[in-house]
Amino acid sequence: KDHSDFRASDRFIADLHKVKFFTHFDHMVFHPIGIPKYKNPLPIDCSKLLIISPFVDDKSLEKFKSESTGKRYLFSRKEELNKLHPDSLDGFQTYSFSDKIVDGEDFFDEGSEFETSPQNLHAKLFIAENVGNYKWFLGSANCTLAALDRNNEFLVQLTSNDNKFSIDSIKRILLGTESGREYFEEYSPEDGNVEKEPSYEQEIRIFIHNLFQYLEGSQIEATCIKSDELENKYDIALKASN
Repeated sequence: KDHSDFRASDRFIADLHKVKFFTHFDHMVFHPIGIPKYKNPLPIDCSKLLIISPFVDDKSLEKFKSESTGKRYLFSRKEELNKLHPDSLDGFQTYSFSDKIVDGEDFFDEGSEFETSPQNLHAKLFIAENVGNYKWFLGSANCTLAALDRNNEFLVQLTSNDNKFSIDSIKRILLGTESGREYFEEYSPEDGNVEKEPSYEQEIRIFIHNLFQYLEGSQIEATCIKSDELENKYDIALKASN
């Protein structure tokens, strides 16, 4: 199959032969999202649910609540949780990414000549649990309506009956219950400090999405590549057909 239609495809295909794939799960399924003939598997019917997502919105959380019957756990960025309507978090045990990690560079590099930057949450993971069966969904999709209904995303579904992949096991790791390495802390809404405006990163994502939607079906081809050197910077190229 021809893979020459994306940047650095030759190097990617050459390096792919050097990769050894392995998993401790029993079953693996790929889920392209936003592509004709493929459906988003989320939200999924389950008795227990865990979500890790940098970005969340009210409508998506309501969707997940409607498909899950037992305990629900939500792990996200504090500033994103602050934007949610309080009712959206009803039924979730909610945790925010630890400030010790977000501001860790400032703490350890105090007085350094080099500029520090926050280390915020980027991982996305959904775990659906049903009577000893654990389904993990990892990939690019956030817990947002845009990711669930509109964007082009990709998820890998991993399935296992091994208890080490259970929600309780992962929750203990994230909260440092056994290791003392606390990655998340219990979330408490910050009164008077609730952000209502989209973050800068969200504004960029919305702009790019709207641009591609506007150009769909036109004679203009657009490409967008995230900068490897600068945070929240993108190279956007437009090519018009003759």
